[in-house]
Amino acid sequence: LVEALGVVRLRSDVERKRLHGAQTEDAKGMLHAGIYSPQASEATYRRLHELAETALNAGFSAVIDASYLKQEQRQAAWQVAESTGVPFLIIDCQAPDAVIEQWLAQRQAQGADASDATMEVIRAQQADREALSEAEQLLSRRVDTHEAASLDDLVAAIRQRLPGL
Repeated sequence: LVEALGVVRLRSDVERKRLHGAQTEDAKGMLHAGIYSPQASEATYRRLHELAETALNAGFSAVIDASYLKQEQRQAAWQVAESTGVPFLIIDCQAPDAVIEQWLAQRQAQGADASDATMEVIRAQQADREALSEAEQLLSRRVDTHEAASLDDLVAAIRQRLPGL
């Protein structure tokens, strides 16, 4: 998506580690601990929104690549778009667990990805995710990320809505 549209990608995995360093060995495997504590997550999202505001004010389009499990987090991102006068879209990414497991295995094999995600983390995120509100649903588009046609449709829809991309 980012490559197809030529937009700035702000990635939570990268910004979290810039802010907090790598996850310590003691905290690895522990959800909501270390660099994934509620306080660290709040600081990470705050930083993502600061960076997005800077990019948008500079005239760049941006995608914030983060899980956005909580309505409060999504609301803060929407406020950045609103304050900078740009359109806002929640991309609701979906894929079967088997596909996610395959992607995680590929990431791990490559060994160069900033993400610490495991299937345990993914399942915990799925359980903790607050459903999109009615208002958020109006600002969202579901994408089956494992289907190329779904991604192609998303890119086409975004280009139609934002002709400059």
